[in-house]
Amino acid sequence: MCYPTTLSCSPTCASCDGTGQYCVWVGDGGACETLLTLASGQDEPGGIAVDSHNVYWATFDSNTAIESLLSIPVTGSGSPTYVADGGYDVDHDQIASSGSRLYWATGYVVWSMNIDGGDATVLVSGPPASNGAKGLSLDSTASNLFWVNVGVGTAWDFSLDAGSATEVSSQPMACCLTSSCCDGVSDACCAKSEAICCDSITAPCSIQWDNASALVVDSESMYWIGSLGCASSEGTIFKAPLAGGQPVQLATGQADPLGLATYGSNIYWTNYGGGTVMSVSIDGGKPVVLASDRISPWGLAADGIAIYWVDEDPDSSQGTVMKLILDGGILVRLAANQAYPIKIAVDSTSVYWVNGGSTTNNGSVMKITPK
Repeated sequence: MCYPTTLSCSPTCASCDGTGQYCVWVGDGGACETLLTLASGQDEPGGIAVDSHNVYWATFDSNTAIESLLSIPVTGSGSPTYVADGGYDVDHDQIASSGSRLYWATGYVVWSMNIDGGDATVLVSGPPASNGAKGLSLDSTASNLFWVNVGVGTAWDFSLDAGSATEVSSQPMACCLTSSCCDGVSDACCAKSEAICCDSITAPCSIQWDNASALVVDSESMYWIGSLGCASSEGTIFKAPLAGGQPVQLATGQADPLGLATYGSNIYWTNYGGGTVMSVSIDGGKPVVLASDRISPWGLAADGIAIYWVDEDPDSSQGTVMKLILDGGILVRLAANQAYPIKIAVDSTSVYWVNGGSTTNNGSVMKITPK
């Protein structure tokens, strides 16, 4: 079908072939692209990952409170297949694929499974993930898996060859105390991760990683989203060397950052609360606003040509999938009228995303080609 638009779009919808193509808005013109629904009727779909074989995503059954992991070939042929069903308690957002193995976190355990199925293997259980593994990310060679252990402020590197985890970075945690918890920095207080400091406590609040929502790596460093001190609503972009060391802050005071990606010499993120898409050099400097006036931008992906993100628009269920061509800053609207898009992934040809849906069992997994 051709997609109707009120924006200037040439070629017009009438010039598309009517077999799943529609006219997307590109600057002041348009192009015909193919939009494909890979899966529909999904119950609260979450994280998404893609490799050369399949697209993977998590769902949450609101009736049974069971989370599952599903896949479908990138071609869209066939029906969704359950990869890990129920018993593994798949964390909604923590999915990564090497092309031969699939990795996910339950929050306290990191799992692995062959992409063709079989029994799941526990990679890590215990201290490296004891307070919740967040932001699973593979390096470019798929030889190491990284995550942040939230709550205790540690970042980990798991060697898939050696089968062991090494602490990459850590930050001592101090309590953010409230008037109801002014007994010093006790374990009970720290576990609460309160967001307001008690005036009678002079000890500074430390970096908080409890709300770490994303992590990415390049050949030398790892980058993640967290928050500083008691102002937990103000997000911070952190960087730490893979060889080990204390984290540094690349950007502070960000309004609820959620999506994160890196490519080349820059790190990119979305500010869900601020309606902006941002970048900063991996070496530090002043953050740059790449796009503004977005409506709840969430998931983000990057390649050497562009960055891609979804605007959820939770009030109207009229979400969009966007692309920003980095050379020239050309803004492209890949898809509109999407029902609560939240996560996004790209490969060499296409863009994939999950729509949370407006009702139970109304979510979907989508693909558009070319990207």
